[in-house]
Amino acid sequence: MQLTYALSVGINDQEIPGWDWEKIETYRDPPRHEHESDVPCIGYRIAVGGSGEIGLPRLTPFPIKDFALQKQFAASAARAWKRWSQFAAWCGMHGIDLPAAAVWLVECEVA
Repeated sequence: MQLTYALSVGINDQEIPGWDWEKIETYRDPPRHEHESDVPCIGYRIAVGGSGEIGLPRLTPFPIKDFALQKQFAASAARAWKRWSQFAAWCGMHGIDLPAAAVWLVECEVA
């Protein structure tokens, strides 16, 4: 097991009252549950550090204030936001109200 960091579009799962992960897992494209850090999040990854993840850009150091300018993350960030929007709409149809999503720096497991 290797722990590293990732950028993810999602929410802190502790902000959802009555959280039902089993129900969430029935969604056709459920978000990842990133629970390795002190603030567990659910979301869709934009970029991954360490050994990376197939299909996503590698997370390398950059000034956080310049995130929106990082062209290497543009396509994967757009996909992550689209996936989140679809997931949030599905949740709404199933009576699960989600707070607004954000980009999170999360600790995650790879390899």
